[in-house]
Amino acid sequence: MTANPPTPPDDVQRQSSPVLSVVAYIIDAVREGRLSAGQRLVETDFSKKLDVARGTVREAFQRLEAEGLLSLERHRGFLVRTLTRQRLREIYEIRAALDGLAARLAAPRFKGGDSELAAVIATLESARSRRDVRSFTQANQAFHALVRRRSGNELILKLLGGLEHSVYNYQFRLLIESDAVFDTQDDHLEIAHALERGDGEAAEAAARRHAQHSLEELLKLPDLLFENP
Repeated sequence: MTANPPTPPDDVQRQSSPVLSVVAYIIDAVREGRLSAGQRLVETDFSKKLDVARGTVREAFQRLEAEGLLSLERHRGFLVRTLTRQRLREIYEIRAALDGLAARLAAPRFKGGDSELAAVIATLESARSRRDVRSFTQANQAFHALVRRRSGNELILKLLGGLEHSVYNYQFRLLIESDAVFDTQDDHLEIAHALERGDGEAAEAAARRHAQHSLEELLKLPDLLFENP
């Protein structure tokens, strides 16, 4: 199936680099379900929609292929990548390890309480009570970004950013097909409480459990969303 590029949001137009503009646009489109796994992306379509050169689009596609969001198939071109269940497990094994490490490293910086952490947790709680998927998703991203950033390890940020690109489509499908996503807030609270105590070991264990819980929910998605082994 060929993708018809959705209308680009204003923030994409404000990106300083044309290539980064296209990259950000495609990432957001997959994250929000406007592009789905298996869809073919045509350079000319995106070039016209985003008003950029085809070479710019091609470079953006190549970057996203390297990061795992797109795949390149002979005679078909670039597509939104479809994963096998095994590859999804492998991604979450690595995510559990890295997010656990990030939480352990960040714990001393949160000890005694932190206003930014408290604000994100409050937003997550409010979104859960209202069953507001969009707000919950945005706050969830902010929560994990905060912990990773406070770890002080730039490589963790880079590696996890690349890993998450390849699972955005599955995370979106889970959001629209299951109410269980709001249950992950209990994991967030457990992580936050450990961070506020400055307990790196407990924070790491909670972060690892959270990744495992997320994987378990994603694996409940129907077979048609996954590539055959």
